[in-house]
Amino acid sequence: MRRLHLIGLMLATLTSTFGADNVLTRQEKTQGWILLFDGKTLNGWDSAVTSNPGQGRGPGSATKQGKSPAQPGPPAVGSNPRACSTPVGKATVPEGASHWEVVGGLLVPCGEPAGYLTSKATYRDFVLVVDFRTGEDTNSGVFIRAPGGTGGYEVQINRPYAGGFITEYYGNPAHGIQCLQLEINRALYLDEATLSKSKNFPSLAQTLAALASQVFQALPALLERRAAAE
Repeated sequence: MRRLHLIGLMLATLTSTFGADNVLTRQEKTQGWILLFDGKTLNGWDSAVTSNPGQGRGPGSATKQGKSPAQPGPPAVGSNPRACSTPVGKATVPEGASHWEVVGGLLVPCGEPAGYLTSKATYRDFVLVVDFRTGEDTNSGVFIRAPGGTGGYEVQINRPYAGGFITEYYGNPAHGIQCLQLEINRALYLDEATLSKSKNFPSLAQTLAALASQVFQALPALLERRAAAE
């Protein structure tokens, strides 16, 4: 199983509980962790604009570098990034790409158009660890299992987020209490006209069961690593 250690995806980073930001310890390297962001450059990443800034992504909603730009959509919470402040961020990007920069070891979106950043490498079986920081007006996320940059699952990083009652009410990261909330589009498993299970139901159920199993299997090691870091 590949272990991916991404420090600073989408917005900014908090101090890593596994070691210094953007640096792998000797133990982490031995355990197979891979650093996706080096804390200095955008090496290993491709950017793309969104077809509907601030909204979730589905098939066809992201345009990769070199292709025609997507049509602008209505703004949403968190859809207006800060102005670019570095030469990399201010540099002209290819048609269809978006602006990103590295500031103080943080991977940060900037300027317009808003967009996505996608790893050039692909992984089949992995554990992903992400440190991030949000403001009061944030609409972001991490997409996984998204071949070609479309589809897949999104780990929402939104604030405010009306659907995040469970995480807001039960979670308290500052005191070591983490909460995971899963929201599934019912169109993935249900015929909404008849309210009966669709042909995709068994596949989705299998995927979610595997996800739950992997989360519980990974917890002891993650808690142990966190305790060692503290």
